[in-house]
Amino acid sequence: NQYPLASEVNGGYISGMTTWMPKNSIGHLSEDASCLCSPAMYREFGLPYTSKLLENYGYAMMHVHSLGRACIPLIAGMKKIGTFQLSGDPNQPDAIDVYRKYADVLAGRTVLLDMTPEQLTENLDFLKGKKTIVNLEAESPAAAEKAMDALSDLKGCEAHSTVILSQVDEGMFGKLGVNITCETAPHYLTMDDGDLE
Repeated sequence: NQYPLASEVNGGYISGMTTWMPKNSIGHLSEDASCLCSPAMYREFGLPYTSKLLENYGYAMMHVHSLGRACIPLIAGMKKIGTFQLSGDPNQPDAIDVYRKYADVLAGRTVLLDMTPEQLTENLDFLKGKKTIVNLEAESPAAAEKAMDALSDLKGCEAHSTVILSQVDEGMFGKLGVNITCETAPHYLTMDDGDLE
């Protein structure tokens, strides 16, 4: 039901998580129940139903908690899932640690995760060459600046924004030497009567 409500953007749609997805996609799906069961139970009671749901779609975005990490190989076995959002949980490994552990089964998929500036700095080599969306959580301007300094290692990389960037943000990517593309949705555009004539 989301397709009639969403405008087409570059041959796809923007999900509820502000992530671009191709046509015939579904997401943001959630396998929170995987946190409550073993891989054997998920294989019997979760996997068949999620697989059935995916039959009518060509691409999916799946949200998985670090508490349910043991089920990631089973979830990743569903090839239509092209984007994984890894979410941390209290008293569990951070999302980046889960990503590292399951990098082989997540290879070629886009992985979305939250990271601190320190985690970004410590994991830049691991992240290079992977399709990763990082939501950076900086607790102070100094921490954000530290993360920005680490980003200088990304010179020549490709990046994509699901919103139109401000001139300041665009300039920042230029200074870093990162090639950036952007997309927009109609609600970002502003026009007055003169533009409509």
